[in-house]
This record gives sequence, C-alpha cells and structure tokens, in this order.
Amino acid sequence: MPVKKFKQHIPEEMTLRILHKLPVKSLIRFSCVSKQWLSTIIHDPEFAKYHYKLAREQQTLSHILLVSTQTSGLESIDLETRSFGDNSGVRRLISPFNEPGHLRFLGSCNGLVFVCQGSYENMSIWNPLTGFLHNLHFPGFLSQGELTFSNHGFGYVSATDDYKVLVACYEREGDEAIGEYLVYSLRANAWAAIEDPPPYYLKTGYTQGALSNEALHWLDLLDEQHRQRILVFDLAKEEFWYMLAPTFEEADEEVGELEEDAELANLEMMDMDQRYWIHIGVFLGGSLCLWLWTADKMYIEFCVMKEYGVHESWTKLFKYSVADDLGLLDINPLRGLKTVFHTESGTVVAICYDKNELIRIEKLENVVVTSRRCPVGEVLEEVVQYDESLLSLIEYENPTQGGNEERDSTQNNEEGASTKNNEEGA
Repeated sequence: MPVKKFKQHIPEEMTLRILHKLPVKSLIRFSCVSKQWLSTIIHDPEFAKYHYKLAREQQTLSHILLVSTQTSGLESIDLETRSFGDNSGVRRLISPFNEPGHLRFLGSCNGLVFVCQGSYENMSIWNPLTGFLHNLHFPGFLSQGELTFSNHGFGYVSATDDYKVLVACYEREGDEAIGEYLVYSLRANAWAAIEDPPPYYLKTGYTQGALSNEALHWLDLLDEQHRQRILVFDLAKEEFWYMLAPTFEEADEEVGELEEDAELANLEMMDMDQRYWIHIGVFLGGSLCLWLWTADKMYIEFCVMKEYGVHESWTKLFKYSVADDLGLLDINPLRGLKTVFHTESGTVVAICYDKNELIRIEKLENVVVTSRRCPVGEVLEEVVQYDESLLSLIEYENPTQGGNEERDSTQNNEEGASTKNNEEGA
C-alpha cells in the first residue's frame, strides 16, 4: 500500500505567535525562508512594533554599542558579552554613509539611531541591524553668520505614534548668544521653529539629550539661587521646562564602596568647586540618572530619579573610584570621561577620550571587574547605545509631501535585509 504524504500546515496565527518571541537576529535569518516571511518580518510595521513591545516588556532586548572610529568605520558591540576583550560579540558594520569616519551620533530610540555626517545638513535615521536608512532633508537655520551647534536629540511620542528630532545652534552677537531650535516631526514630514527658546549655553559639552519619559534632558547652568538645573524638552508638547538637580552633602562612606538602594539624606547645598554633576543619562529601563565627580576624592557617584518629575525621589545608588576601580590615575573626568551605558545594578560603560578606549566596569559578587576595549591604531570618534529592533520608518514614508523622494538606501534591503548584508565578522 502506498504511503500517503500528509502536508503539515501550521496556522498563520500560531506562526506569528512563534515569530514574535524570537530574537531579532534569528528573525533576520528566517526572513529568507519565503517571500511571505520576508514580507512579514522585514516589511510589516505592525509586526515590528509588536515584536519590539513584547521584547521590551519581557526584557529580552539586545543592548548594543555602536562605535565609530576615525578611519575603519563602524562596529557594534553586544553588551551581553561580559568582557570587552571577548570579540565574539563584536561585528564590523558596512556603513551606508559616504564618510563613515566623520559621523556624529545625535541620539537613539527604539533601535533607530539619529546620525549626522559632519554638519546638520546631512542627517539620517538608521537601523544598524537591518540597514534601513531614512534621510532627513534639513532646511537650514535662518542665521547667516558663523554658527556653533548646540544641543540635539531624538525620541518617540507614543500618543501620536511619531518620531521627533531636535537640533539647535547659536550665533554670538557681542555678549549675547542668539540661537535657534528646530524640531522635525516624522509623521508630518516637516520642520518647525521653537518659539521662545531657552538660553543656549549649557553647563557641559555633552549636547546629546538624555531620552526619558518621552522628553530630552540636558544639564544647565545654575539658577539665581545657585541651584543646578536640568533643561527638559517635552517632545509631545514641543515645550521647554526646568527641573532641579539634587544636591548632596559630602558622603562619608569609603571610596569605591557600592551603595545599593541607599536613600539620599540631609539634602544640603554642596561646594560647587569640589562636587558637581557633570553628566546626565538614562539607566537601562528608562530612569533618568546623574553622575558627579568629586575633585578631592576622585570618584564618580551615580544617582537615579525613581519617580519621574519628583525631586524627592532622587536616590543615590553607587560610586566608583576613578583611580582604583577604573585605573585612571591621571584622568580628568570632566573633560576625558563620558558614560554611555548604565544599569542600576552597577554596570557602567564609559568612553575615555584621554586614553582612547572604552571601559566597562561592574560589581560581580562584591568584586569590581573592569575590562577595556581599545581600537588598535584607531581613534574613537563616537559611541552610542541602542537596542536592536526590526523597526523601520516605512509607514511614515510619503513622497508626495516632498521630503523623502531621495530614499537612496531606504529600500536597498528589500530583497534580503539581513545582518549578512550589513555586517562582516569581527
């Protein structure tokens, strides 16, 4: 008797439920299975959105560093790799940009990176995993003199399902700084000037806004009462406002001791010549964080805003000795050290410009472990952290509005948008 062949069939709903739970790199490979899977995985915005939402809720996102060097271009580093000395988590990226060694990373959100080539005239939103590239057509600033580029940022507004970009510049006229802020709405495909912008001189030279709670944040100058402020830009309302940074009395604990969940106490005015906030960032999970450098004891100390917008919720978490834990005996953290990744458990990744290296520091079983990555013969240019996703901007593209006719690289990956095409082995 001939054996009957049964054609097995998995319902489409079940297939989607399985695909939604897979890692993005596996999905990229599986997009080659069939045209239907390619269409679903790569070109279906709703699939990408749900997959990212589920991965974020289940905390299965892959956290990646995007690194640009002066001549060799771009590489990605998987932050799940415990040591920077392990090359298994490093991939060389094929750059879609004309001058990969002259890039500026102006922000990241939902797996997308806001990239600028040189000046603001050449701006793009790029997904380093899939290779999707959306070019922004910048109208330019109204000022005609010599401009200094100021703060910038990139974020997502959930209420309107819109991505927004903020860029700024200022022009000095005598003792005054005349500036201009422009915001771009991807859904409207239009630029608009921000009326009544804030002063343009910020406390630090780190001009990338820290993205938290759908708002961008920068450290600002002291106010009239000598309190340090945080400048906030609400992406939904497109408005600026201020919140106060915390002030601390000098800590008595031993330098380098990890202080897990220690509440801030006795908030007092500190000596700004000895202790001051020098960087603002976001902990893994989205909470706003600050770190300070104490000039006399040479350590950096981190705190987190547990409840967004509530000043009393600032909580001191941990501190590391610059000399003992980081091994930086001759570093000036104000000028030579910038953190690019933080977790509330004590893992920190920083770029050390003075030493031309990346430093990873973490607390493992009460032992501080530090690893370094230094590009041999290379100069580190830019570093940004992003989460891998399949998200693209296909659903926002509307050539009839006149802003996106030249989508050079946007559709280049349609017939196989994969890390094979976008990455080379380290």
